[in-house]
Amino acid sequence: MTGTWTPLANLAPELIANTLLLSDGTVMAHSGTGENLTHNWYQLTPDRSGDSSNGTWTQLASNRDSRVYFPISLIQDGRVFVAGGEYGTGTNHGDVYDPTTNTWTDLGVKTGPGNPWVGAMDFDPEHNVFVLFNHNDKQVWAFRYKEVAAGTRAR
Repeated sequence: MTGTWTPLANLAPELIANTLLLSDGTVMAHSGTGENLTHNWYQLTPDRSGDSSNGTWTQLASNRDSRVYFPISLIQDGRVFVAGGEYGTGTNHGDVYDPTTNTWTDLGVKTGPGNPWVGAMDFDPEHNVFVLFNHNDKQVWAFRYKEVAAGTRAR
């Protein structure tokens, strides 16, 4: 694979610590570090030709919790799942962001025993299960964000 890195023409409004490419081609970005925890999220929208290096930044809805060093994953339907983190008020919470409404939903459950969650997270679309590795207790946990009937596939 070949390619080149191109610096952005428009710098992000804050230091960006976590990013995710969304299904519409924009980039969702979280600001903050261990020394500067924030609730701030931004979106980088490519220019008309689809070039992100000339894209523009807009602020998204803030999450209720501050967090840093957390896993983030795209759900099949375009929503975004974030879980825990190493520092901040969100270390034991899971949230879902809906880019079509620019809103966050608290999952209403802790992200699992042995918080905080840090490390790897992956999504099994067939069974609607997020699998998370907990650095703190060295265990793997699964979180099903909606029920799927036995013997069927998630839609």
